[in-house]
Amino acid sequence: MIRVAAVGDVHYDRGCRNRLKYFFEALNGRADLLVLTGDLTKSGLTEEAEVLADDLRGTSVPVVAILGNHDYLLRKTGLKSKTNKFYREFSLKTSLTLYLLIIHPL
Repeated sequence: MIRVAAVGDVHYDRGCRNRLKYFFEALNGRADLLVLTGDLTKSGLTEEAEVLADDLRGTSVPVVAILGNHDYLLRKTGLKSKTNKFYREFSLKTSLTLYLLIIHPL
């Protein structure tokens, strides 16, 4: 049996540091996968994604993150490539593997 934890619409911004950190860390040994469904950030800013990533660093559970409309707006603001680069670098620099799924609206 696979134990999946899921949370959506976390809307992280610069003021959310440590908001869900305890809950993410509590998943260690209790879940096999964490699914974060968009909206991961409030405005799609790299700084907001960094705060969420910091809160996720204490978990050993693989994370699948699905961008929401707040995150998807990065395409229009020109920040999309910066945020995708951030997620790639985050995965390489930590023991946490963050799988980022981008759902393209029709």
